[in-house]
Amino acid sequence: MRHFVMTQSIASRTLSYEGADGISRDVSVELGTPALASQEPRDTWACPFRITGFGEPTIHEIYGIDAMQALVLALHILPAHLGALARDDGGRFLSEFDLGLDHACQVYLECSGELPSGRKQ
Repeated sequence: MRHFVMTQSIASRTLSYEGADGISRDVSVELGTPALASQEPRDTWACPFRITGFGEPTIHEIYGIDAMQALVLALHILPAHLGALARDDGGRFLSEFDLGLDHACQVYLECSGELPSGRKQ
């Protein structure tokens, strides 16, 4: 596999962040279009995402067996990745606990009866 570059942005979000110094700033996240990363030994897809607001912008990617899996995995890894950045920096996001990224999944599971109400995944 190769190191991936940012593809065309398909979604973005700006989050409010408070650093350890108490100063608030914006942190931006962009999600790129999933793209074929490798065909050896079988197709592997990557979904890149860019984070701006913690020093130089960084690009990361998450891999899946197809474009859909790579996209879904990127959406699910973002709260954990951003949480780790905040912990390392000593600050905190001023948004919802999951940064509003997977709350909809939990609400759907609760409403469909797949997950008891009030229980975290």
